[in-house]
Amino acid sequence: MSARILVLAAIILAAAAPIPALAAPDDPDPGDAPALRECVKSKGGTKAGDATCVEMIVKTCMTAFGNDHDSTVRDCNRRSEAAWDVILNAEYGALRDKLPAAQMAKLRDQQRAWIKAKDKKCNAIYKKFQGAMAYPPMAVCFNCEVARRALYLMRYQTAAKSL
Repeated sequence: MSARILVLAAIILAAAAPIPALAAPDDPDPGDAPALRECVKSKGGTKAGDATCVEMIVKTCMTAFGNDHDSTVRDCNRRSEAAWDVILNAEYGALRDKLPAAQMAKLRDQQRAWIKAKDKKCNAIYKKFQGAMAYPPMAVCFNCEVARRALYLMRYQTAAKSL
């Protein structure tokens, strides 16, 4: 009888133990931005190489979740966008510290115009689809636009080093 109680107690304890949960697809991973930087360093510079890097986090995320539901597409693209945004902000900050004031003012104006254009372009998708069906392509749009801008600023930074 005591063996049965011990087995029952072990089952109860095992059931009560915390189970590690799979992170949500859009949970930021601190390793994403460094992985993207490494990808750009090793594969970037060409249209195909850049495309590989832009899609890297999304593909990894989609594979981890094993489906292509609308919510997974949306969330994996948001995760990728967040990583590219970390890079974009770091590159912009580095440029702010290195560029002459007049050149930085021009870049700041370009950045403000880019933000407006990005928002207009990606939010137009909602106007076309109207509803939840719009969210995955909107997330793809925002991810691609932020990634392209981050790549632009990474290359701007490289060119600015020679100043």
